[in-house]
Amino acid sequence: MRNSKRIKIVAGGTAALFGVGVAFAAWTSTGEGDGSVTAGSAASLTVAQDDPVSGLYPTGTEEIEITVTNANPYPVTMSSLVPAAVAVDAGHPACVAHGVTFGGLEGLTDRLAAAESKTYTLDVDMGADSDDGCQGATFTSEYTATAASSD
Repeated sequence: MRNSKRIKIVAGGTAALFGVGVAFAAWTSTGEGDGSVTAGSAASLTVAQDDPVSGLYPTGTEEIEITVTNANPYPVTMSSLVPAAVAVDAGHPACVAHGVTFGGLEGLTDRLAAAESKTYTLDVDMGADSDDGCQGATFTSEYTATAASSD
């Protein structure tokens, strides 16, 4: 009986070593590959005057409403809404000294969600020294809205 016990013990030990050897001999594998994404491009903000305004006169002020719309699929924070140089319609060449100024806004921190719009009320002033040739003239100024992506 002693031999059969020894055989079982030796056989069991050998089987255990063989099993461990099989476990260590298992093949492993790894792989590598690339992932990529292309960044989109920022869309321009839409800037538009809501309704035409009339009635401006020397020393007078009129209010205009400018609406800014975020056309991006992400939120932005507006920092400014500023006018460019004032232009006079072609039908009033004698309107040289018009003294018209369009108001703007700087230092804004207004957040606009994707596709959100916000309306700003701005003053348009005409100085006291406006030429007589400016009567009936239309004054325009292109507004630039500046914003950056935000969370």
